Amino acid sequence: MSVNDAPATEDDAKQASDWINAEKIIRKWNITSKTIDRVSRRLFPVTFLAFNIVYWLTYAVFTNDAD
Repeated sequence: MSVNDAPATEDDAKQASDWINAEKIIRKWNITSKTIDRVSRRLFPVTFLAFNIVYWLTYAVFTNDAD
């Protein structure tokens, strides 16, 4: 659906509305691909580490080694 087309259904109108809101957010916060890359470069390792700590602690606590 292009920007100039009238939405055919309510779902199309909602999707168009969401798209317009996303564009406003991107412009307001000046989000660029470089910004996303920079944030991801820091966020992924931290998230991965946190997930692994929680996973292995959960595994260690709930694994019953009563051989």
